[in-house]
Amino acid sequence: MKRRDFLKKTLEGGALAITTKQLTSCVSTGPALRNVEESEFKKQYADFNTSVRLDKLSGSKRVLIVGSGVAGMTAALFLAEKGYIVTIREASALIGGKLQTKEENLEVGKFQIPVGLQCWDRSYFNFNALMQKLGVFEKNFETLHGKYVVYPTGRDEWFLRRGDYPKNLANLIKNSSNIDHLDVQRSLNSLHDIFFFDHTLNLESLDDISFNSWLDSTSIDPEFVRVLLKPLTQNPLYSSKELSAAAGIVGIHTQVTGNPFVPMTNIANKNYNTAFLEPWRNKLESLGVKIRLNSPVMGLQFNAGACVGASDYPKRYDHT
Repeated sequence: MKRRDFLKKTLEGGALAITTKQLTSCVSTGPALRNVEESEFKKQYADFNTSVRLDKLSGSKRVLIVGSGVAGMTAALFLAEKGYIVTIREASALIGGKLQTKEENLEVGKFQIPVGLQCWDRSYFNFNALMQKLGVFEKNFETLHGKYVVYPTGRDEWFLRRGDYPKNLANLIKNSSNIDHLDVQRSLNSLHDIFFFDHTLNLESLDDISFNSWLDSTSIDPEFVRVLLKPLTQNPLYSSKELSAAAGIVGIHTQVTGNPFVPMTNIANKNYNTAFLEPWRNKLESLGVKIRLNSPVMGLQFNAGACVGASDYPKRYDHT
């Protein structure tokens, strides 16, 4: 039985008993759910230089970049490599934007605390390729093949992706010490938006409601939500109350029904300052980039429709 036929019968047939054997017997079809070969996946990590179309300058042009987050520092790197004279102005005392690492002085000692995203799954092609370009990926990052979840009640889980969809979902359920098969049976009828994922329809119909509201509108078993769905959508940058239903479903689709290599997550084995922010800064400064901290830009200057710099500084730039 093909996956779509199986799921259609499941969704239309009411309380249908679902077993691991039935799940794994389904055949995955369609381009969104095809098996992605490892060699094809690695192609996505091609040298960043091949994807950035900037001509090397014979003369020099001055560029002002506002903000030292990932976007600003990436732009600065490629512009400086092509011969631009780059200045970064950062409002705070730290580089990194949402990836800043702050030093906390506690009674037991000093700690470097990253405040942003803590892990990078393999769908973050640009970031992972950038770490390779900076020469820090191999020594300062480790790859986890799954997700470890600690529950307030119940046993801890190590979610490992084994096989393509739906085998991976069946294995998650089969190997879980917290999921009851009856919870799965009660929940499958309500998972149409995930099983029949359509990116356009997902955004159009579910982006203006919260993930929690969407869950409340379904008959998904609360234990199935607690054990599996919530951990698959966890993100350190926002809470489940702030997460839209569209974003939550994308997260589940990515982890379960999408690319089989995505759950291979890259995690820094050092604080972010040591792992990549300071090497990044050193690289920029070696290329002549000026980084001005505690320097907020309060406004911009324009000339003939083009932005030529900050309103609080007389120096003109060719690009901002």
